[in-house]
Amino acid sequence: MTRGRTRSTEVKIVEGVMNGIGTLFRALFRRSRGLALGDREQFRMRLNVLSARAQTPNAHERAMVLIEADSLFDAVLRALHLPGQTMAERLRSASSRFGRFDAVWDAHRIRNRLVHEHDQGLSSEELLRALQAYTHALSRLGV
Repeated sequence: MTRGRTRSTEVKIVEGVMNGIGTLFRALFRRSRGLALGDREQFRMRLNVLSARAQTPNAHERAMVLIEADSLFDAVLRALHLPGQTMAERLRSASSRFGRFDAVWDAHRIRNRLVHEHDQGLSSEELLRALQAYTHALSRLGV
């Protein structure tokens, strides 16, 4: 009898291990495919809010919209589990996987200029180009 129970316990252990391995593979596969549907919808809603706010005549508000759009793009890169400690490193990783993001680099440089050189302004046209760059790139990333 003890032998029958042991075999049954062994089968249960093997089944548990196999289920765990299956769960791990499913999680890895899901992660490599891209963003979850709920994440995509949340990112799209944030992008729509930023696009609506971009219509402001207030220069400070325009700068905030660009900074937040840059942050949104970085959040998507993180959600895709791209390696890197900084957005620039994650953007390089994204470029190797999804192709070049030159317009995003330009928008990111404008964002850095706004953050580090406080006397810099942002025209409506610059903001529009930057938002278009982020929108196009987010689309390429599956948002």
